[in-house]
Amino acid sequence: MKIGIIIPAHNEANYIEKTLDSLVNQSHLPDLLCVVDDHSTDHTSEIITHYANQFDWICMASIKSSESRIPGAKVINAWNKGLTFLTHCDIVCKFDADLIFPKNYISELVKRFSEDEQLGVFGGVLQILDNNQKWVDENISDSNHVRGPIKAYKKKCLHEIGGLKSALGWDTIDVLLAQFHGWKTETDVHLKVKHLRPTGSEYSPQNRVETFYTMRYGYFISMLASLKQERYQFKEIGRLHRAYQDAKLNHTTFLVSEEEGRFIRKIRWKGIWRKFFQFLTFFNDEIFG
Repeated sequence: MKIGIIIPAHNEANYIEKTLDSLVNQSHLPDLLCVVDDHSTDHTSEIITHYANQFDWICMASIKSSESRIPGAKVINAWNKGLTFLTHCDIVCKFDADLIFPKNYISELVKRFSEDEQLGVFGGVLQILDNNQKWVDENISDSNHVRGPIKAYKKKCLHEIGGLKSALGWDTIDVLLAQFHGWKTETDVHLKVKHLRPTGSEYSPQNRVETFYTMRYGYFISMLASLKQERYQFKEIGRLHRAYQDAKLNHTTFLVSEEEGRFIRKIRWKGIWRKFFQFLTFFNDEIFG
């Protein structure tokens, strides 16, 4: 089982050395690591070159997509460039350039993919420093969701889902489509990765609503998911509603088929009802327990 890693990088000089250090010191080394420098203007390329000169399994590719205004396009353009170097890999990983991996990260993902032929997408858990300078889990998504900065894909699964979508929400669509095609997706909660730069919100609420529309969430799920992203600021609901209607009126292109959309909505509704009943159980225990 050959393991390949792609790291999209744009102006990552403050972080990428720690990321690469953690990867060259893995107990199980990858077969190939391609860092794709996306038109960096700092010392990112020099740092990558330094590692590429020391390790024959590390290489650098260059791309210029930093001017793209399509949400999510920049990272996927770099990813696709890196894929051209990983043609013989069985498992391909998309890692960010601001991470510190535990020494056993690669060995654990190899073990899990070897144990389960139906495992299509795998990842660990991201941690950030809290106000007390302690590493804590970065809880910004469902604990079962495989996070975008630390994803590993079985090549066959990646092929069946049609690759990664060049759009905001690519790291949600991939998991849903993998499940649609019968693949398992897994997050190992014991495999902790340090995230040196906490996930930011670089896209507007309107961008996110449009993304949920293109994923065929439907109106209610799109509104609920958008409000969750906005930490349930109901004052934003008018703006979110208009964004959804604009996407509909402008005939925004869907990213999934009708059949895939039905499957996605079914999964989302299951999650909504599960959380609703968990809330009712908690409420009942607190009030009448």
